[in-house]
Amino acid sequence: MVVQTPQEMEKQQSIKTPSDYVTFEEFLTLDIEGRAEWVDGKVEEHISVTWGHNDLIGFLYVLLKIFLQRKKLGVIALPGYPMKLPELKRGREPDLLVVLHTHRERLKPTFLDGAADICIEIVSEESVKRDYETKFKEYQAAGVPEYWIFDTIRQDAIIHVLNDKGKYQVYSRGADGRLLSSLLPEFSLDPALLWQDELPNLETIPALVTAMLAA
Repeated sequence: MVVQTPQEMEKQQSIKTPSDYVTFEEFLTLDIEGRAEWVDGKVEEHISVTWGHNDLIGFLYVLLKIFLQRKKLGVIALPGYPMKLPELKRGREPDLLVVLHTHRERLKPTFLDGAADICIEIVSEESVKRDYETKFKEYQAAGVPEYWIFDTIRQDAIIHVLNDKGKYQVYSRGADGRLLSSLLPEFSLDPALLWQDELPNLETIPALVTAMLAA
């Protein structure tokens, strides 16, 4: 029989689980398998992503990371780095988030303290309502300047930009149908590339970025 000391018993009793009410700071310390977000003091766990979802995250991450580095504009984060929105009592974890160098002070070691400049969500079967409705409203209310949605079901991509009234509106595409960004000058992506049976090989991504910058 193992006898616990009073200190060990107190520590054991203080350990939080995902089903408990937790602060954002406690949420950061939880041992959670898979994806999770902090919503009104509760942990909201999500179904594991599909291979196609994961593959698209990887492609967009490498593409944007190279673009941001070459343009010296900012940084990009993968899932696992939550965005703290205290006024909404949310700790959201976008599929990808971009922070421009002008807002580097928001980057903390384990979380983003405030809104990202760009939040990117990839829609899957279980996230349709959350991405199109819940997060749309939250990111708009939090003042996230751009919200990009890549829908693997409809094979569609939309970039929303906050207007001067603080409401999202769809950002116009280029004349050739390419996706454009109000925050990333020279960024231009043909969405048809995303819905092929196989995404472009990672070795070809630097050339895609070079073509954007040379256009």
